[in-house]
Amino acid sequence: MTPEIEACFEVIEAVMRFQPKREFPVFRMERLRFLAASDAAVEADNPESGGFHLIFFQPDRSQTRLSFVATNRAELQTLWQPAETHIAQLELSMVLYALVEGPDFRHRQGLWFLDNVAAVMTLVRGRSSNADLAKLGHLIHLALFALRAQGYWEYLQSKSSWADDISRLGVNDPWWRCHGFNFYSAYLPTILFQLPFVAVILTFEFL
Repeated sequence: MTPEIEACFEVIEAVMRFQPKREFPVFRMERLRFLAASDAAVEADNPESGGFHLIFFQPDRSQTRLSFVATNRAELQTLWQPAETHIAQLELSMVLYALVEGPDFRHRQGLWFLDNVAAVMTLVRGRSSNADLAKLGHLIHLALFALRAQGYWEYLQSKSSWADDISRLGVNDPWWRCHGFNFYSAYLPTILFQLPFVAVILTFEFL
């Protein structure tokens, strides 16, 4: 077996350790929803930047609106294979940032917008031929499993992304202020990349 296939089996084995059970609802289930958009940028004046917006729809029909700028991005890049650019890895890592920092993903399902095809395809397929993208994809799906959450991934063009400006301007992006979002900084612990997959699941169950 190739290392890529072995890694996929490791993910399956970690999930099966928790003996997941399939549920068939008898009555209508009211699922909480979320909406998200994330983006990253690699530019000369801002070598590695990224951010995301999250909207959580509450049972009383109110909304919690949160905007984040990702920190320690340069630290993450030391974990990845050398490459001319890590834009796809940065784009995908924004989702993991959000799952770590977002306070309300548990038992939710929602739509997530990204403007990078490689990142979207990694999430849809659950794997990638690029080892760094594959690792990020595995961590994201394990986090969603632990949180009992579901994400539906959608590609959109950069100019249409409502996370495009925050990925470049950070706190100076006027969009989040105009639309009633609260602003925060997001940190992604790099130890998640070294933990066994079972430990990753336990960590997100604790969060």
